[in-house]
Amino acid sequence: GYIQNKYKEENVDGEKLIYGAIEGMTEALNDPYSQFMTPEMYSEAMDDTTGRFGGLGIVIDITVVNGYNRLTVVSVLEGTPAYKSGVEAGDYIIQIDGKSTFGISLDRARDKLRGEPGTKVKITVMRESEDEPIDIVITRGVIQVETTVSRILENDIGYIRIRQFSDTTPEDVD
Repeated sequence: GYIQNKYKEENVDGEKLIYGAIEGMTEALNDPYSQFMTPEMYSEAMDDTTGRFGGLGIVIDITVVNGYNRLTVVSVLEGTPAYKSGVEAGDYIIQIDGKSTFGISLDRARDKLRGEPGTKVKITVMRESEDEPIDIVITRGVIQVETTVSRILENDIGYIRIRQFSDTTPEDVD
């Protein structure tokens, strides 16, 4: 309250101040496992741990190409909306809903691409085999993350690799 009343700017966001204070307190613990999450961050973390969320079905990353950071499709999950729409691994996403991805963070890009199943998003991609950008409109779907990969090796040895832990991992192992 004191900062809000005495600070030189008239409109100080009280929620931002409180979140900043709590984040500072958790950082002061010097504990790599303690972290403050805003409600939005918590919701996204819960989406990841449930293994289901609304999205396109792509894995993205920021890669450096000719000295520039590019939002890049690393892989496309088979059977997902992105797969069915023709998105390919290696595509550079240069626009999301008509807005440039230049300088976008990975978290911000995920936020823009994920969404309510049934809603549409338009991405514009550059593909090395094409001279012009390609516009792709994709209807978001429910993405089920497969947390395990398994196969039978020689001598009837079963192999299970856990890619990530989520609420569905025990069922996936079974």
